[in-house]
Amino acid sequence: MEIHLKEPLLQHGQLPSAPEINDPLNIPDNLLQSWLSYAKQRCDMNGYLCLAFTELSEEERFKLGFSKDLPPRVIYYRRSDQILETGALIINPLARENLEFGYNRPMIEGCGSIAYGQLGYFIKRPTVSSTTGYYYDGSSYSFKTFGSSGIDSGNSIHEITHLNGETAMDHPKELFDIRDANDWNKILEIVKPVENKEERFREVLKRAFPNGFLIYNRERKKFEVVDAHSNTLGGFDNDRYR
Repeated sequence: MEIHLKEPLLQHGQLPSAPEINDPLNIPDNLLQSWLSYAKQRCDMNGYLCLAFTELSEEERFKLGFSKDLPPRVIYYRRSDQILETGALIINPLARENLEFGYNRPMIEGCGSIAYGQLGYFIKRPTVSSTTGYYYDGSSYSFKTFGSSGIDSGNSIHEITHLNGETAMDHPKELFDIRDANDWNKILEIVKPVENKEERFREVLKRAFPNGFLIYNRERKKFEVVDAHSNTLGGFDNDRYR
């Protein structure tokens, strides 16, 4: 199946919302297999851990048998604790949030729909206790529930957000500003205690995201890009990171 190597993922403001698939148990096996094969190739080529089908272009969706205007509510997971080699589709996924820990835990992410994956960012995410959905790995198809030790909870929330037609940029108040002392201290709380923790962590971030981090300037109410050492690199422009 042809893969469009030069075609970028849909960018902010263009992700459609995906409704649940009606009667998911009656999806033909050949369609499930083509979805799985295509998503695996796409993730393998780009190094993605997972992919929401809303991020496919209209042309790609049409070739896979979907409406060009209405994508399916499907996530492909390339790898997790329970999905090791073949990858798997999760159809009509639902994440059950564990509100005991609140929404204040900062998680580091990158996103193909923001600056073509070239920028990192820290965002508040809820802890997920389980993810449910119709699971297809190429050989079996059934409704399953995964605990928090299974499918990575951060990936589940990230991709389900895409299925709702949103990216992290639709939730600016949830983004952490690494220049802000209070935000930075909360970010450091997720790092295991090590000597010279702050300095070493910034170096790790610099290597992981050499192009910088997306933050939201609360005073100016604008998205900006900073480096791992909190220096402002400028305003955010998607076209700059093609």
